Amino acid sequence: MSDINRKTESAKDEDIELSALVRYLAEACRRFAPLLCALVLIFAVAGNIFERVTYTDTHSATATFALNPAQLEAIDNGSGTKHTPYSSITAEQLADSFVSTVNSSFFADLAAEQLGKDELDATIKATRVGEESNYITVSVKSSSDKELPERVLSVISPIYTRIMENTVGAVSVEGFSSGSESSAAPSVIFLTVKYTVFAVLLWGVLVLIYSMTRDRILSKDDVSEKLGRTCFATLPHTGRRADARQGGIDILLKGTNPIFAESIKLLASKTARGTDSEKGKLITLTSASKGEGKSTVAVNLAAALSMKGCSVLLIDGDLRTQNLKEMLGIVRPTKGLLDIVEGAVKRSEFIYSDDKLPFSLICGDRTTSSTARVIRSKRIRSMLDMLRGQYDIILIDAPASADYSDAAALSGYADEVYFIIREDTEDVKRIIHGIDSVESAGIQIKGYILNCSSSELGGVYGYGKKYGYGKYGYGKYGYGKYGYGKRKSADSENTDF
Repeated sequence: MSDINRKTESAKDEDIELSALVRYLAEACRRFAPLLCALVLIFAVAGNIFERVTYTDTHSATATFALNPAQLEAIDNGSGTKHTPYSSITAEQLADSFVSTVNSSFFADLAAEQLGKDELDATIKATRVGEESNYITVSVKSSSDKELPERVLSVISPIYTRIMENTVGAVSVEGFSSGSESSAAPSVIFLTVKYTVFAVLLWGVLVLIYSMTRDRILSKDDVSEKLGRTCFATLPHTGRRADARQGGIDILLKGTNPIFAESIKLLASKTARGTDSEKGKLITLTSASKGEGKSTVAVNLAAALSMKGCSVLLIDGDLRTQNLKEMLGIVRPTKGLLDIVEGAVKRSEFIYSDDKLPFSLICGDRTTSSTARVIRSKRIRSMLDMLRGQYDIILIDAPASADYSDAAALSGYADEVYFIIREDTEDVKRIIHGIDSVESAGIQIKGYILNCSSSELGGVYGYGKKYGYGKYGYGKYGYGKYGYGKRKSADSENTDF
């Protein structure tokens, strides 16, 4: 690969990563918007309460001092040589000594003694005005006595002069008062704004951390690169929500994304291969987590296979929820896997069919958390073995594999397993955990289906608009001409399995 190609590929990767980060940030902002409101409210209220409880009035006073060596007569040091005091001490040096002395705890003790106090309840800070200046600004703050700062300033000059007289000699200290002031409690508006800023900054950090730690599947290439698997099919968004009042099968409804319909039909073509044998094909569909569109794919795949002339049976294998009935708008009582295990039932009681569905269905009204005894029951295996001879394809809508072992157990009956991955929804680690949960039972996953893909053509791979859902609609290829029952033998009212 040439350097130009490498740079191009690198630039594309960077664009993809930046685009993903922007999407994650947008998602995080939407997801954590309520948290922002909560943080702002908590910080504003708590901040105001904290500031009010801990607030104390502060009184301060400031003065500026000018330092100069005292002008004294030259004196004889006893050897016949005369000198002037401070000839080696400049104003700059005096300023340095003044600052260090006034800022010391020793000076504070002397000030307290001068004012008749056991301890000086004030802070003294001296700073030079410029690097080579002999002017020093001294500020004194106190929270106990309003007049104390000015009193401390009044004793600074005599205390420092006395210290210097005992060490190097007389020093001229001239002070200029700059005034005093007392602090006022911050307003509620100021504190609210202050702590709102803190809350927004904290929220922003959390959102950024959340976004930068996201690792999701964003394309079919990610399936290969991040999971090490081959993408079997891609499906765009349906373009609308399933409407239970109209049967909930998106590819049969007006207004459905035609590309979605074509993608489902392409998947159905791949799925239907190898169904000419006397024993029908059994396929389990699962995903890592709920909400990845697994049931939507299962229902639409069942419809698309029926349109191709296959006899199809769809089984609701999620014994904890049994949601296919609601999705398909079925209101009459039905029998599911739990009913089959707990007693002999007639075939007409657990195989649901009507003119609105181009496929047969097993879904119940009852749920259970004791799923292992049902799924591993000999009656379930016997029932599936019997139904294999009556249907070209049996689809089992299994629960999420990362949450329970039910998907792995149901996949043990299957010839093929389809794993649904919704684009930009679940973390890669959880997807891998879901895959491992199935494959740890010794089951090889046949195909990985990327659902709700943002790719323009989804899984059509070149199919044009002429294959829109209108041509393959319910009227021409629906139940009336290619309905279920192609393999179905004569009905027997009682089933022994």
